[in-house]
Amino acid sequence: MTMPGPDSLTAAGTTPTPSVFSFDALFDNPMFAGGMGLAGLGAAAALGRRGMMQGAELLRRRLLVNVEISRRDPSYPWVLAWLSEPRSAGGFVASRLTRIHNLSHRPGVFIGVRREKQSTSNMATGEPHETVTLTALWAQRHVFEEVFAQAHALAARAAEGRTPVFSVQGMGWAPLGEPRTKRPLASVVLDSGVAEGVVADVRDFLARQQWYVDRGIPYRRGYLLYGPPGSGKTSFIQALAGELDLGLAVVNLSETGMTDDKLAMLLMRLPRRCVVLLEDADAAFVNRRARDPDGYGGATVTFSGLLNALDGVAAGEERIAFLTTNHIDRLDPALIRPGRVDMMVRIGEATAFQAARMWDRFYGDVDVDGAGRTRFLQRLCSLGLVADPDAVDRSSSVPRRHTSTAAIQGLFLFNKTDMEGAINMAEGLIPRHFEPEPEDPSGTHHHPFTSQSTMLRQITPRNARSKRALDKRAPKADENPKTCLFLRGTSASQVVQDCLTDLHAMRAPLAKKFTKKNTVHPFEDPSSLEFFSRKNDTSLQLFGSSSKKRRHCLTLCRTFDHAMLDMLELYVDETTYRRPGQAAEPASTTSTDSPVPNPRRSIPVGARPMVLFAGSPFYEADVEHGATPLTESGRKYALAKSLLTDFFRVDSSPDKIDVEGLSHIVVLTAEEDSADDVAATGAPTKRSGQRLPRIEVEEIGPRMDFRLGRFKEPDSAMLKEAMRRPKTNEPRTKKNIETDGMGDKIGRVHLAKQDMAELQTRKMKGLKRLRGDALDDGASVADPQEDAPKKAKR
Repeated sequence: MTMPGPDSLTAAGTTPTPSVFSFDALFDNPMFAGGMGLAGLGAAAALGRRGMMQGAELLRRRLLVNVEISRRDPSYPWVLAWLSEPRSAGGFVASRLTRIHNLSHRPGVFIGVRREKQSTSNMATGEPHETVTLTALWAQRHVFEEVFAQAHALAARAAEGRTPVFSVQGMGWAPLGEPRTKRPLASVVLDSGVAEGVVADVRDFLARQQWYVDRGIPYRRGYLLYGPPGSGKTSFIQALAGELDLGLAVVNLSETGMTDDKLAMLLMRLPRRCVVLLEDADAAFVNRRARDPDGYGGATVTFSGLLNALDGVAAGEERIAFLTTNHIDRLDPALIRPGRVDMMVRIGEATAFQAARMWDRFYGDVDVDGAGRTRFLQRLCSLGLVADPDAVDRSSSVPRRHTSTAAIQGLFLFNKTDMEGAINMAEGLIPRHFEPEPEDPSGTHHHPFTSQSTMLRQITPRNARSKRALDKRAPKADENPKTCLFLRGTSASQVVQDCLTDLHAMRAPLAKKFTKKNTVHPFEDPSSLEFFSRKNDTSLQLFGSSSKKRRHCLTLCRTFDHAMLDMLELYVDETTYRRPGQAAEPASTTSTDSPVPNPRRSIPVGARPMVLFAGSPFYEADVEHGATPLTESGRKYALAKSLLTDFFRVDSSPDKIDVEGLSHIVVLTAEEDSADDVAATGAPTKRSGQRLPRIEVEEIGPRMDFRLGRFKEPDSAMLKEAMRRPKTNEPRTKKNIETDGMGDKIGRVHLAKQDMAELQTRKMKGLKRLRGDALDDGASVADPQEDAPKKAKR
């Protein structure tokens, strides 16, 4: 049995000592006890705060109503405009930290407004997303209906009489500034019936949505407006949108960053009640390989992408699309087929009807009786800018020049209150190429509508390459051979096609021919032919077409510097037309026997013919040209002779003239009844038994009879520039030296006027007068040689 040691024994009646690690010791520590108390208080405060917040949130949900409006919501600008309206009872800021503003909507009704920016932003524009939160009591929740009704009414009053315009911003649409003031439809003056027809068609489309749905037809419609610049295409679309209370969404197909997907998305997400406008559709795919200085290759919209966006599987509906172009011939037929373009309208040059309507709008209150309008129209007719509305034969009154309604409006704006000034300055409507004039040191101000101070545009080279190109186009003593372009219209008869083929063979090899159809109207819009001339480097164009009004029509056009100079219509007679190789006997209109082909004779390729003009009209045109002013018939025949000479002579170089090698002759005969005859004849040489061969002329064709139709004379300034002669390299003549016909030099001496009485020469001793004689005459003569002291002789 083990007995406890003395250390384990304690005295009786003593208390054991507590350990330092016991809980009693911790609670007895004042530091620990105080910390635990503070922790408990903090936890209780946190729980109480959280409970209060949850209770306040629950109370807010039960007592308050919040409406959050995002920046992307269409009503966002309406609410901001409503909040900016002045009020008689102002509000107060409840807390500067929370930025909550309380405004008094009406007595006893307060609305809390909080506007804050979110951390995210629009990747396309960089603008931060914003929200506006409106707060009201649950019992007053119906006040929001009043707020939005007032905001909508305020926005409607602001947009009343205005047309909203939208532009592309990122992948969506954004308002382009403030809404534009509505333009009255009557302010855009188009030709008779043009505007009325388009407006009626759009109204009918807007009223027949259910009709399209019932028949399963996509509810969309496309329009194409084409014509020269300044004719009012875009202005008419803007006025049409204002007339029908529609917006205008503008799409630029050449915009940087525009892709097929983006274009399709934009056309699917158009703003409500908007007309989409695609301007200059012909320029969307021009110079696509050109790069910007920053290396960007331009827009990436493909032609197929545009077609799919207009009329594809993913194409949007409830859409009205307008396309505009200045050159309809540059548009692909797939783009303007029905379904994509349902209605094509040409808005052309200014007519007498448009000029009269515009005159009434500007000077109707002054020119009450219409006398000034009549004088103005007569002035335009005399300048060849518009056709004479009173002319019996409309084909003879075709304007020689063209002007736009924008030019007429500019003339009227310059003479707002001066009716006579507008009539006197009508000559300024003639289109010209202008260059800024140098400043006049005398300070004389030239009138902007006078033609005396205008000049053709002078192009200066920028580098050696452009200088060489300009040198090739500079005036020359021997003109370069002119290449002719042969093309046909959308409707061309077989006679016209055969004529183009035969004349092309006569012009070869200086000829180019298009086989496809081309939508060209030479007299209405010559820009298409100017474009072809520039692209193919041709100075002459022969355009063939056929219609009910003008059957078998050939239009011969001539350009200068790729700008239309003059043109003439030739109407071919199909009954007398014979192709090359046919019999020389004239074709009978009553006989059914076809001529017998004779292919032995043909025109050699590249051979230069002798052109013979026969007939009194050609002779009278030359005689009148130098004496009295030409009549209309004389001007027409003079133009025909000039154009046909350029067409048939091919090459005008004098070193290539070979009279001995003359193989064929082109005979042009003019008769009194305005019927002309063109026939190509061969001149073969045959044996004659003598030194000189015997020459016989036989007809080899083609032979065609035609009448002269419409014509356009060249502009005087352009003709002057085209006829400018080059500076020759002849040696400079020496002054007062000439060469006679025998080659001897003859000199001229010009002596000034001299008085022989005052002329004095050196006197000889035999002529000297004595001193005594001089004194007797009462004259004092001093001879310097006699009075001079004589030198001593050595």
